[in-house]
Amino acid sequence: MNATANSDQSLGKALEFKSGQRMKNRFMLAPLTNSQSHADGRLSDEEFHWLTMRAKGQFGLTMTCAAHVQAVGQGFPGQLGIFSDEHLEGHKRLAEAIKSEDSVAVLQLHHAGMRSPEALIGQQPVCPSDDQETGSRALSLAEVRALRDDFVAAAVRSQQAGYDGVEIHGAHGYIVCQCPMRLVFYARCARVTGALRYAVARGAGYLSAID
Repeated sequence: MNATANSDQSLGKALEFKSGQRMKNRFMLAPLTNSQSHADGRLSDEEFHWLTMRAKGQFGLTMTCAAHVQAVGQGFPGQLGIFSDEHLEGHKRLAEAIKSEDSVAVLQLHHAGMRSPEALIGQQPVCPSDDQETGSRALSLAEVRALRDDFVAAAVRSQQAGYDGVEIHGAHGYIVCQCPMRLVFYARCARVTGALRYAVARGAGYLSAID
């Protein structure tokens, strides 16, 4: 049997995580920006349909688009939110529908930081330190603590909604990776990144890619 055939067989094999969660195959839907949800972050029928169609298409794991944990952390129009209990109804509906297709349901947690458009969020965007290029201002220590708590709250909401896990978005210049990029403010940001393990631990069985 050639290498291609072996690879094809492996992709169809089930995968079990240490948490006990099981994927029926090795195909995972990556989080994709759809800009389909309502302006207040509530799930729309259009985004629900798009994601559940992926689960029906036999992905072993279906992940949502980036869902922002604070209103000020919105990165694009029509973004799915997880910063309020008002979002729970839509998330419960979505998680249940994904799992009904035997697909693992995962939510991506996100904060755009300096990449939040001021025209979209209605205020000056925030980041670890003042940034003249984007017009962002530095987070205060109180705001860092609030951001930590909001990541935790979003993880807890995800569990309440019925998701099997979360992924924390730490790429593309968003808030999590803005911290180590600005080393002079690393100690301040460590209060956020260090708390992400706690956020994940609060949701039993959640996995974190944050070291």
